[in-house]
Amino acid sequence: QRGELVADEMRLPVLARELERYHDLNILIADADVAAMTVSGVFLLDQPPEDLLRALELSLDLEARELDQGTVQLLKRAR
Repeated sequence: QRGELVADEMRLPVLARELERYHDLNILIADADVAAMTVSGVFLLDQPPEDLLRALELSLDLEARELDQGTVQLLKRAR
């Protein structure tokens, strides 16, 4: 579908690379547990990247930490 990214048990690093293609964004995943996560859903590519990252934070219990302009690291949320 135009303007949509459909993920069906897509590994998080693969999803991150796809989102990077559509947004001026670099997504880092350094934690093996986070890298092993999978995502299912439909992502509207015309949404601001902040909204897409927030959806990942909420659905996977992650933190999207901005490292610098345009670079975000996905981390397990601290308990």
